[in-house]
Amino acid sequence: MHRLNAKLLVMHRLNAELLIMHRLNAELLIMHRLNAELLVMHRLNAELLIMHRLNAELLIMHRLNAELLIMHRLNAELLIMHRLNAELLIMHRLNAELLVMHRLNAELLVMHRLNAELLVMHRLNAELLIMHILNAELLVMHRLNAKLLVMLRLNAELLIMHRLNAELLVMHRLNAKLLVMHRLNAELLIMHRLNAELLVMHRLNAELLGARWMEKHGFERAKYFIPAGKDLLSLDASKTFYKPDWFDIVGAEVKCCKEAVCVIDMSSFTKFELTVSDPWEERGGEERGGEERRGEERRGEERRGEERRGGEGRGGRDDQALELLQHLCANDLDVPVGHIVHTGMLNERGGYENDCSVVRVKKN
Repeated sequence: MHRLNAKLLVMHRLNAELLIMHRLNAELLIMHRLNAELLVMHRLNAELLIMHRLNAELLIMHRLNAELLIMHRLNAELLIMHRLNAELLIMHRLNAELLVMHRLNAELLVMHRLNAELLVMHRLNAELLIMHILNAELLVMHRLNAKLLVMLRLNAELLIMHRLNAELLVMHRLNAKLLVMHRLNAELLIMHRLNAELLVMHRLNAELLGARWMEKHGFERAKYFIPAGKDLLSLDASKTFYKPDWFDIVGAEVKCCKEAVCVIDMSSFTKFELTVSDPWEERGGEERGGEERRGEERRGEERRGEERRGGEGRGGRDDQALELLQHLCANDLDVPVGHIVHTGMLNERGGYENDCSVVRVKKN
């Protein structure tokens, strides 16, 4: 057992030595590898050195190329300078030619001025000739004007004579019209006297018929007529807010006015006549000749006849009086001729101004 242990111990020692040998071999292997890497590094350094040398040579080549480029640029600039000198030489030659041209132009300008002065002289001579001709014509015109002046004076005297004759004719016409007016005034005076007598007769007749008188705006008129058998005093005494005694009397008169014919005294009412003047009549006058006046009167009659035919009955579009009243009044006034419309007249706000009765006498 001791021997075996001793052998085992020897074996262990041998194994340990072998292990040490293996470790040494491994370290040697690592050293070889390191040497190989160092060798590679030396080779790379050698190649880098070669590269540096090549770069230095390339740098020298670049410098040489740059110097050559500068030389080329200098040569190009010298070439441009030569070209500029050539162009300057051409410009000097052109300037010399232009100077010659300017001198020639100056001489031509002097020639033109001389020609212009000669032309002005010719024109002045022509104008002087024209002036002499005009003076001769003016002398002839003065002689003619003197003769015309004499004729105009004679015509003026004749015109004055014609005007005096026309004024005398107008005076004769006015005297004739005044004579007619005097005759008409005399006839009107007779008519007024007859009307006064008729008024007295009407009042007597009204009183005989039982008229009940009243006053309206200074006019006296019959309020109603008392039938036979009625007492005037009893009618006046019947003052009530209910149906008065004279209600039936007035009702009978209203019925007669509505269904038959009656006469109403409108003297207390203000009356206006709205008329649109005829332009054909306005254009007439004493100064127009007989033929012209008759022609215009004939045309006016034809025009009025056409208007009457076109606007018979109800108003036409050109009835200006109707248009104005339609604008002022509330009710429709476009009624046939001869009709009456009771309506209110309004203001610009539509308010009631008054009531009135509009009678359509004729168109316009």
